[in-house]
Amino acid sequence: MFPKEKIEDEQENNFDKTDAEKLEFISSQENKELVSDSAKLKVKRIISIDALRGGAVVGMIFVHSLMRIYDYTWISKNPEVISSLPLWLIVIIAIMGYLGMWISFFIFLSSIVNSYNMTIKTTKDKKPWKQLKNQLFAGFTILCVSYLREALIGYYGIFGRIIRYGKVTSFSILFDALYIMKPLSAIGWSVIIGSLIHAFLLMNKGYEKKYRNLIIYLLLFIIAVSITPFVYDWGVKVASSGKINFSYILASFISGTVGGDTDPLLPYLGTVFVGNSIGMFLAQKEPPKRLPLIGSFFALFLVIVSIIMIILGVAVNFPNTIFRKPPEVPIYLFLLSGQIGLTMFLLRFVEYEGKMVKFGNNWLIKKLRLWSMVSLTLFVLDVYDFVPRAFLSLILIPFKIDLLRDHIFRGITGFYYTISIAVFNVLWFDFTLKLWSRYNFVGSFEWMIIKLQKIILKKRTTKLDVTFIFSNKEWYGKETVERQQSTNFVSQIE
Repeated sequence: MFPKEKIEDEQENNFDKTDAEKLEFISSQENKELVSDSAKLKVKRIISIDALRGGAVVGMIFVHSLMRIYDYTWISKNPEVISSLPLWLIVIIAIMGYLGMWISFFIFLSSIVNSYNMTIKTTKDKKPWKQLKNQLFAGFTILCVSYLREALIGYYGIFGRIIRYGKVTSFSILFDALYIMKPLSAIGWSVIIGSLIHAFLLMNKGYEKKYRNLIIYLLLFIIAVSITPFVYDWGVKVASSGKINFSYILASFISGTVGGDTDPLLPYLGTVFVGNSIGMFLAQKEPPKRLPLIGSFFALFLVIVSIIMIILGVAVNFPNTIFRKPPEVPIYLFLLSGQIGLTMFLLRFVEYEGKMVKFGNNWLIKKLRLWSMVSLTLFVLDVYDFVPRAFLSLILIPFKIDLLRDHIFRGITGFYYTISIAVFNVLWFDFTLKLWSRYNFVGSFEWMIIKLQKIILKKRTTKLDVTFIFSNKEWYGKETVERQQSTNFVSQIE
């Protein structure tokens, strides 16, 4: 049987601490009770997912820096100039553009982890609704944090506008933020809806009916993708009706949440259904040996479907709307295929090869895992981007370059400057996290949520205990002779 859970499942590695240091940590009075509980816990974290989430946050900080500092209008007004750029630069821009559109990657990764954890815990206690309570709490908390970001402390919120312009001319954002669907809002709603559906499928030993659940998720995926264009059209009609009344406000909220603004639920609910399916299979005691291969073929299938739809002009106005937000269906499928492919690649060559130790102890992966621990905070406090830019502005005073302003560089030379500044911003964030981690990220949004969970749900966790997390060896994956443990992917205790 799986052990009785008292703390949240952690998917963490070690810092190559000596046995003496580990013993000292375990015996410490402050962490004694949590460590005692965690020692019983055998639901393992997936090191590849942690690394991918950390990498996604790094990429977000990097790309946002590029978008805010660089002026792309010289290209958008005259696309022919692209042909005059060096080939290597065109390739780099194309790769960054493609990865920069992976807005739903956070949704994909969180769906995998949420489904994985819910399935394992329900297999143990047969109470899917107990796990649903935790997920709903997390989802609604993320929605509240999303509003806080967009209305107040975000880059385009009141605080961000004060930094950028020195004043606030309107407070309408406090109301408008209720309708804004940005990545964080999409993640919150995805957690809520995805968890509700998964909890329902896990009822009555539904965790044993994995192929039935897979078929249901595939049907839901097809439905979500198919109705997306129609929901978009409906949203446009609602927005253009012009009649301000209760029905209009309600319809605007629904259409904006489901199919409007920049990051609505559709088509990203399709991402949730794919992620839930993968997490469900990873949670099996013996996951399918060909799961990475099957997932890779599914990703290739999505690429083929996307290309066919583009050629036939189905639900897309290519290339005029290639960067449209939200994406049209063919572009969405092409983006999702890359996310699935990359995830399957890492699962195949890390967890399925039993190379978690080597992978997890790599210095770069350790850094990415540290970023992933406070991914929500980094998502919300992207306004911190102003701090390294202000530091550089002080250094560049003799050159009269104000990096606090947006879109100050253009051209090829300006692109090089922008890349340099974006790299500096990432390094600044990394240095800040390293210092903050010494205090277990006290004051972060993750820290606040943990405190709320302890009060409301009576739930304890070591999620932000950096020393414990990086000394924990309970990783998901194929066990090797080096590990000298059971060959099961998901360890169980009688």
